[in-house]
Amino acid sequence: ITPATAAICSGGSATLNLAGCPTAGKIQWASGQTTASITVRPTQTTTYEATCSVTGPQGTTTATANSTVTVNQPISIVGSPVSQSGCENSTVVFEVSANGSGISYSWTRNGAAIAGANGPRLSLANVQGSQAGTYAVSLTNQCGTVNSASAQLLLSPGVTIGATPSPALCAGTSTGQIFATSTGGTGPRQYLLNGQGGQESNIFTNLKAGTYQVSVKDVIG
Repeated sequence: ITPATAAICSGGSATLNLAGCPTAGKIQWASGQTTASITVRPTQTTTYEATCSVTGPQGTTTATANSTVTVNQPISIVGSPVSQSGCENSTVVFEVSANGSGISYSWTRNGAAIAGANGPRLSLANVQGSQAGTYAVSLTNQCGTVNSASAQLLLSPGVTIGATPSPALCAGTSTGQIFATSTGGTGPRQYLLNGQGGQESNIFTNLKAGTYQVSVKDVIG
């Protein structure tokens, strides 16, 4: 039978031909047809068998041949990459999930292919500002190509903070202050004292003598 193997997409068809059977021979496909050529539309991978029987003085001789038709499923994306934001030098992961068979993947950033990015998961370690942009992935199999939705990567250079204390004037009084300074980051900032609250002002007042931790966060975190 030619072809000995064939691959189609779900809903497609394949034509199978039994060659070499003499004119006087009798053709019989397992599916019931008796012609040399048949068209099949399987819904799942199926093996087709055909026999050629020739009757002569010595009796009947039968030969059997097989052909397997593989049914590939078209690609259906069930989860596209999600936009992310983070700091430089961190690790960022984009993922796509899809149904279908025999899928190959190709990731892009700002429309340009990323070398070696050929799986459903794209992991970027120690990311730098130059890697910010628009990410997407193309999924391909025998049934065609499907493109994911785009995802944005926003990176912050990170925030550096410093603090200068002004001691309480007298023991037991709440007259101390801390002046915080920060550089870098993205967007508005909030200053926190001992991990609590959050204020736009970089000055903490009415503090008693003690040890304090000052932190800052921007729109990235």
